[in-house]
Amino acid sequence: MNTLIQARIDSEVKKDAEDIMNKLGISMNEAIRMFLMQVIIHKGIPFKPVLRDEEPSIVLKQAIDDVENKKGLTRYKNTDEMWEDLGL
Repeated sequence: MNTLIQARIDSEVKKDAEDIMNKLGISMNEAIRMFLMQVIIHKGIPFKPVLRDEEPSIVLKQAIDDVENKKGLTRYKNTDEMWEDLGL
């Protein structure tokens, strides 16, 4: 048996989400159904809800510093060389 779920959503959020769903070729109903199935499978929210810090994380700060100081970087002549180095 089907049941109806109603939710109030900011119109801009709904529009942006519908645009993405359309590009994926699925309806909002299908997307919500997929989300609810994932809740069941994961026995909880299927992603980790987190608060975004104003500051980058320590790991991100270190990565930014490494790039700015050209530390631990490898240059490749082309993508084939890079993939070979990565063993792919």
